[in-house]
Amino acid sequence: MHTSLTPNDKAYWDWSWDELASYDLPASVEYVYNYTGQKMHYVGHSQGTLMAFAALSQGQLLDMLRSVALLSPIAHMNQISSIVTKLAADLFIANDIYWLGIREFNPNADVGAKFLEDICNTLHLNCANLMSLFTGPNCCINSSRIDVYLDHELHPTSTKNLIHFSQMIRTGNIAKLVVLFNDDYVHADFVMGVTAKPVVYDPMIAFFNGY
Repeated sequence: MHTSLTPNDKAYWDWSWDELASYDLPASVEYVYNYTGQKMHYVGHSQGTLMAFAALSQGQLLDMLRSVALLSPIAHMNQISSIVTKLAADLFIANDIYWLGIREFNPNADVGAKFLEDICNTLHLNCANLMSLFTGPNCCINSSRIDVYLDHELHPTSTKNLIHFSQMIRTGNIAKLVVLFNDDYVHADFVMGVTAKPVVYDPMIAFFNGY
C-alpha cells in the first residue's frame, strides 16, 4: 500500500508485473514469514505465477517458501487464444492508451468499457463474458454464475502492465515453464471451475501436506 500516493495519482500506476515480482511479492512473503516464523506454501494463479517465476529466478523467496503451486501459469504469452488480446497487442493499443495519458486501465470503468465495446462491435464478437474475452474460452465455469464472478473481475491494472504483457505476446520471448493440473482446464477454470475442488484443490492440498 502506498503511503503517499492515491489511485488518482499517475505515479500510483507506474509499474508492471516486473515491479510486482521484484518488490511486492517479496515484501508480502517476507511479512508473513517474519510474523509467523514459518515457511509457507505459495499458490499463484495467472499473473501470480509469472511473479513467482521471476522472483524465484532471481533467488528471492527460496528461504521462506516450502512449496509452490502454479495454476494456469503464464510465460509464453504468444500462445494466448484470445483474439481480442492478440489484436490489442499487435496494434500496440496499450501504448496508445498510455500516451493518451491514461495510466490506469479499468475494464469496468467508462473509458475501459467503451474501448472494449468498440473492439467487440468491430470484430462482431459477443463480449458479454469479459473473462473469456481476455483469456479465451474456459471449459468448466458455471455459466449461471458469470454475473457473480464479473462483480469481482476484471480488476484494474496499470497501462504499463498491459504494455509489458503486449510485448510478451508479440515476442514470445519468456522461457516456457508449464505446470498444469488438468489439460482440459483453461485460465479461469483453475479458480472458478465447478470441478476445481477435486481436480485442483484437493491434489494441491495433498501436495502441500507432503512438505
